[in-house]
Amino acid sequence: MATSVTGTSAQAAESGMFVRNATGLVREVRPWQAMAINFITGAPPFVIGIALFGALSGFPGGNFLLAALLTIPLALGVVYAFGFMTAAMPRSGGDYVIVSRTLHPALGTISASCISLSSFLSIAFEAVAFVTLAIVPGLIVVGLVSGHNKLVSWGHTVAVSHNWQFGLGCAGIIVAGIAVGAGWTWAKRFMFTLLGFSLLGLVVATLIAWFAGKHTFIGHFNSFAQPYTHNPDTYHATIAAAQKNGVNVHPAFSFVKTIPVIAVIAGISIYAYWSTFFAGELRQGNSLKTANRMGAASISILVSVIVFVAIFFHSFGKDFLTAANGGGLPSELGSSAAYFFLSAAFVNNTAFAVFMVLTFILFWPVIIAETALQPPRTMFAWSFDGIMPKAVAGVTRRGVPLIATVITIAGSIAAYAWAVYIAKNFFQVIVYATLAQLITHVLIGASAIAFPYRRKALYQASVSAKEVGGIPLTVIAGIGAILTSVFLYWAFFHYPFFGLQAKQNIIYWVGGAVLFGLLWYVGARYIRRQEGVNIDRVYAEIPPE
Repeated sequence: MATSVTGTSAQAAESGMFVRNATGLVREVRPWQAMAINFITGAPPFVIGIALFGALSGFPGGNFLLAALLTIPLALGVVYAFGFMTAAMPRSGGDYVIVSRTLHPALGTISASCISLSSFLSIAFEAVAFVTLAIVPGLIVVGLVSGHNKLVSWGHTVAVSHNWQFGLGCAGIIVAGIAVGAGWTWAKRFMFTLLGFSLLGLVVATLIAWFAGKHTFIGHFNSFAQPYTHNPDTYHATIAAAQKNGVNVHPAFSFVKTIPVIAVIAGISIYAYWSTFFAGELRQGNSLKTANRMGAASISILVSVIVFVAIFFHSFGKDFLTAANGGGLPSELGSSAAYFFLSAAFVNNTAFAVFMVLTFILFWPVIIAETALQPPRTMFAWSFDGIMPKAVAGVTRRGVPLIATVITIAGSIAAYAWAVYIAKNFFQVIVYATLAQLITHVLIGASAIAFPYRRKALYQASVSAKEVGGIPLTVIAGIGAILTSVFLYWAFFHYPFFGLQAKQNIIYWVGGAVLFGLLWYVGARYIRRQEGVNIDRVYAEIPPE
């Protein structure tokens, strides 16, 4: 059934507006599974691996733990805006369906264009991290622990070879794409098994840090490093080297420097709404529990990060982590101060080192697969609405929009090629992705604010029709989403760390995505009108299930 936006119902078959009467998608995702997928968007291995490095290297003096705590309300504004709107319109296609039915179809295609660009760039970033933050230091630490210099040499080769980086990253993207293309059963097994394995490694590393303590860690780390650095106290030599290079490893607390750390953390951890894109495949999607599970996933991400990082600061030493992330590690050890590297160095056992490295390496195909769930659903929704060729809406017997998934893999590889061969630095890729995605956040926020008034009948009939002091919760969440987006835009442009000195480049990227979405709608509307079809009638209804 296709539900009218004005609150009435109309048969899709009768209107002839949709490609078919039912999407062909299967409600195969259970509520806890949707929450787990939302959790993957900012899972602790990802946030700790990226944000801790960025915070310590870019903004010494900022309080990482306080910044993570202050990120929670920013994240909740975003995820609840998505959550309330998803519960009201649980259809695959996410932001596109929400914005096009609430504000305007052109804004819906603009939103979808921006977040799809963001997904391609995010997958590119995740593939870069898969190679440079996981495979490279993984090879080095296993080689150092086992005494196999060939592995160390391979690690250094991959670190400087764009071709090796591209090949390995493409392999990760393709494997993740195959998992997604195999259908929900295999995709969930792939993501949840590897996520559990990755979290096991993080928990093991945390327990080692907790029970060992700082003094014991220093002794073990020095024993591991001495054969290569020929220094009996590499731990303190790392701190001294960083200080010599101008890194302040004992900075006084600065709230001013904590503000950009919030941007670092928020930029990669506020996306626990990913189930909105496959809402039509969720069981119990039209429930407020949908929004609450997004909120719970978001809080779980940030609280767990706070706990893990607090233990690492206590046992590894915040001054040492600041120095190591600031370039103080001896070149003989590589450049990684990631938790898996330090834990492997502490235990100094080959089998354990391989285990820890694999727990980190195998996380990245998981987050790539999770990110890759969005673009196929957007293309599917476009096709279902008749603004993209019907073939794109075709699904396999397992309920997978296969053509759209193949297009997603190809687009991701193209974005990855740009990230490897053209992008200026590591963080530039994720900043570009985030700035594009924030356009979608603003449009979802505006939709949440407008929903009770522009689509009053649908709002009143939905489970999201809740108020506090006479103010709809969707309005409150929408305002929060917009304020979070404004803060991140300001921070990314204000601090040079984020690599936006050439501001015209991001204007080309984001402006291009906006223009693409607008022109696609205008072009599709014109073509369909020439065929005698008024697609505006499509947007007067919620798509069928």
